[in-house]
Amino acid sequence: MDRVTEEATEEKAVEETTMADQIDRLHSTLVARRDFGPGCFVGEPFFVPDNVNEDSKEDNGYVVCYMHKEDSGESQFVVMDAWSSELDIITEVRLPGRVPYGFHGLFVMQAKLLSQQQ
Repeated sequence: MDRVTEEATEEKAVEETTMADQIDRLHSTLVARRDFGPGCFVGEPFFVPDNVNEDSKEDNGYVVCYMHKEDSGESQFVVMDAWSSELDIITEVRLPGRVPYGFHGLFVMQAKLLSQQQ
C-alpha cells in the first residue's frame, strides 16, 4: 500500500472540488495542497512516478488532474510537483473541449500494462 494518496477536496458541495491534496494515510495528515481558487473545479488527482525504478522515493514524481474554470468554460490538464508542499504547477495544458465533472484517470506503467497481455 502506498503511504501517500492524492484526492480532490472541497469546502462546500461535492461538485465544487477546488483543491488537490496529498494525504499521508499512515499518519492521517495533510502533506500537500493546491487550492485552485473559486470557480476552478478539479477532478480526481493521481500520482505519476518520475521514473520506472522501484527504489525511487514515494513522492518522486508528479500529481496530475483535470481542472475546469467555470467563468471561462476552459478545461486544463494540470501537472504539479508531487515533492512540493503546495503542489507547485509545472505546466497547464489547455484542452480543446470541456472535461465533464467526475472524469477519472489512471496512470499505468508500460511494463505493468504489457504484463497483462496474453
